[in-house]
Amino acid sequence: MSDDFDGMVLAAQMGQNKLAEQALWKAAFALESWYFVADQHGDDVQPVIGALDGKPHLIAFTDEARAEVFSAARAQKRGGEPTPTLHMEVADAVAYCEDLREQNVEGVLFNNGGYSFHAGMSQIMDMHKRYTR
Repeated sequence: MSDDFDGMVLAAQMGQNKLAEQALWKAAFALESWYFVADQHGDDVQPVIGALDGKPHLIAFTDEARAEVFSAARAQKRGGEPTPTLHMEVADAVAYCEDLREQNVEGVLFNNGGYSFHAGMSQIMDMHKRYTR
């Protein structure tokens, strides 16, 4: 399974069929963990919830380095220190997404920036069932 998520995102965006998009999501669900940036410092941290098209989305990353870059950029904008990176095994992250869906979080945005990809919470649940059998 490829770990070139930038290349897979480009292929999915340029793709004439669904195969590239399916490969992207299969790779995301095949990861050992998804990574997140803590919303604050301390004991009661939660992953950052951002906005996509004005709707709340969980911000997730396919590797820790991307999460660290996001945390540093976020801290620079806010004039503070970077918050910790968090990780969850994919099954735990999907369960967390299900909880967030009940709190009206619309979806998950992966790898915020030029090579981002996203899906709604219902799609995340459906793809997890489909791609992790």
